[in-house]
Amino acid sequence: MKTVRLFYKKEGRAIYVSHLDTMRAMTRLLRRAGLPVWSTEGFNPHLYITFAMPLSLGFKSDYEIADIRLTDDDFPLEGICERLNESAPDGFCFFAAKEPVKKLPELAFAAFRAEFEDGGAFAKPLEDFLGAGEITVSKKTKRGDIKTFNAAPDIKDWRVEKGENTTLYITLPAGPQKSINPDLLIGKFLEENGECYMRITRTMLFDQNLEPLQ
Repeated sequence: MKTVRLFYKKEGRAIYVSHLDTMRAMTRLLRRAGLPVWSTEGFNPHLYITFAMPLSLGFKSDYEIADIRLTDDDFPLEGICERLNESAPDGFCFFAAKEPVKKLPELAFAAFRAEFEDGGAFAKPLEDFLGAGEITVSKKTKRGDIKTFNAAPDIKDWRVEKGENTTLYITLPAGPQKSINPDLLIGKFLEENGECYMRITRTMLFDQNLEPLQ
């Protein structure tokens, strides 16, 4: 039995598919593709699939990861993406299938791109907001409590580009120890500066050394 790491994009209509429904879609897709994926035992067996990290509803992604286990150690990795893409729902695009280099718990950071349709008006206010040194946000814990904290020290890096519109590139904690959703920061910014339509894309998943998780 060997572990295979699937790399895929989630775009188009698929950004409105929840993480739970993504898990269901992936299970059906793997079965349709005829891959020899290992299933758990027991009364209600299910395919072994482990995702690196859930993607927020409405977010596009250029770099998603799902691990599966194949019962056939000699099954060729070449052609897996083609088989999956032939049956994949709209918006799911598989671009690589490899044996893992790092373990999923080594995930530590995620990079995002936020595109504002603002005509460039938010560029300077956004730079001031992120450079202030204190960004107080509130987050709901797993227990249902509300935790208020300063998120500014947890931002790994960021930059703002001004063109016809404003684009924010930001890297945030995204591991089992700590995770910050960019919606927390952007929501706080928009609360203070006015509403604006924007799109968020998760562009990469990194380990502690800011190397792509592979």
